[in-house]
Amino acid sequence: MVSKIAFRKDVLCIIMFLFALLLFAEKVCPLCGRKYADTDNYCAYCENPDGSAVRLEKVQTQTKPAIVANIKVEGDSVIITSTPEGAAVYLDGKYRANTPVTLENVSAGSHTIKLTYPGYKNYARTIQVKSSSGVGTSVPSSPGVGVSTPLTYLGKNSSGYDEYRHEKTGIILIKIPAGTFTMGSNEYDDEKPVHTVYLDEYYIGKYEVTNAQYKKFCDAAGRSYPPDPDFTAMPNYFTNYPDYPVVNVSWNDAKAYCDWAGLRLPTEAEWEKAARGTDGRKYPWGNVEPGAGGFVRCNYADKNTDYSWSDKSVNDGYQWTAPVGSYERGKSPYGCYDMAGNVWEWCADWYDESYYSRSANNNPKGPSSGEYRVLRGGSGDSGAWGIRCADRIWYSPANRLGNYGFRVGSSP
Repeated sequence: MVSKIAFRKDVLCIIMFLFALLLFAEKVCPLCGRKYADTDNYCAYCENPDGSAVRLEKVQTQTKPAIVANIKVEGDSVIITSTPEGAAVYLDGKYRANTPVTLENVSAGSHTIKLTYPGYKNYARTIQVKSSSGVGTSVPSSPGVGVSTPLTYLGKNSSGYDEYRHEKTGIILIKIPAGTFTMGSNEYDDEKPVHTVYLDEYYIGKYEVTNAQYKKFCDAAGRSYPPDPDFTAMPNYFTNYPDYPVVNVSWNDAKAYCDWAGLRLPTEAEWEKAARGTDGRKYPWGNVEPGAGGFVRCNYADKNTDYSWSDKSVNDGYQWTAPVGSYERGKSPYGCYDMAGNVWEWCADWYDESYYSRSANNNPKGPSSGEYRVLRGGSGDSGAWGIRCADRIWYSPANRLGNYGFRVGSSP
């Protein structure tokens, strides 16, 4: 009798557990796959092509009709049609257009095509592009492209600016147009005075340099790998996390990488313009705070950290660094990612607290000498004040830290 009662209780528990799963089922983002509580409605990380937030879907309602796609590769063009029409097309994780569409000047190699459409299962396929006689791909002698390694033109990004793939490194460069912008702020002495700066056209990395990109340099040049940062639950960070930003690199290390690649570090002025655009905004995305409206815009000191300045109301998803390009809502006006938070980024300039009071108005290069080099952008340890576009810090060019990385630049 006791065993029958126990059995019935076990069955009842199982039934109640299954009922609870149905009642309190998680929701999932149809684009990135992140899971949320049933009370959430929108993904804090992803955007639809029109810039609106992506609505979450019930986990148990994922049985949907499939998108039927037809993909044809012709030279360096990829022709994509689908049923239904109007599916959003993502090339290597980045939104490009809606079907039907022809993606032109796609670089040679392996690429992932993903299609999404509301109410349908996502479609994904890996394609191989073999450039037809190199037409429209390698453009080392094109006007304004002044690097020693061929570039592949990728087209305009979602912000409307030209992008190129640097063939030696795989780095994507964004062309920043010539013109003036507002540099500095009235917050701290070394950010004063606010002044107008003119910059010639230049190129800057769309993302921070990753572990995989830096490893390619180390392996080719016989250079030692960076020391492990000892991030909790992230063993062998450099080799196990290829799409995360490289850290524990000194200014000297970053410059050596750029010299090997045929690139350079951006100047402090170039970095700030790429981060804030021409309207003098506080952050790359605008003037609202990083977690405003319940959206996540960058990796900074949030509830995953335990500092006196940690913003416990925000969960950016990571205790340490985040994979580059994780925060769609945090892009700069030109389409650069992670210019607020994630890792501090080395710039070419020497640091001088009072430099702005005497700097050149056209293409400033920083002081001619100094003891420290400039870093910009803040990191996952920074409070909101440290990820402002105008914030400046400095460090010895020979020293490394676990939250210091870099992105590249290039001259016409």
